Amino acid sequence: MRYTLLYIMVIVVAMVTTACDNHTVYYHYEHTLADGWDRTDTLHYQITSLPADGDYEAEVGVRINRDYPFQNVGVIVDITSICTRQAWNDTLNCIVRDPDGDVEGQGISQYTALFPLKHLHLQQGDTLNVSIHHHMRREVLQGVTDVGVKLKVEG
Repeated sequence: MRYTLLYIMVIVVAMVTTACDNHTVYYHYEHTLADGWDRTDTLHYQITSLPADGDYEAEVGVRINRDYPFQNVGVIVDITSICTRQAWNDTLNCIVRDPDGDVEGQGISQYTALFPLKHLHLQQGDTLNVSIHHHMRREVLQGVTDVGVKLKVEG
């Protein structure tokens, strides 16, 4: 019994220490509507109280299912720093399928892929407001299930 409890504790500690990424300070997905992601449906994220001054890398994550008919997802990302009042705007062309039509990214029924966005120099305690919307020709995109933002300390 004593060895079983010790064994379980060792496994739990190993899982926790290998699963954590101490460089990531924010990683969150917002769901799109079940009937499709409309061009006017802007997704909003608020990243509060950054832990330190320094350089950060921002990424956008896109989750699709097999219903998504295109090779890419075009998105527009707006980032505003509350403390410094700086604003950044970028357009990403997120390639979610290879030329043969096979899904890029990882997953089984939903596929997640991360795309680099920007390198930002930010201050401790800063708050960022991030908004994302698509700019595809089709008004409503079927098959995009979630869109996320990841912010991590460079290094």
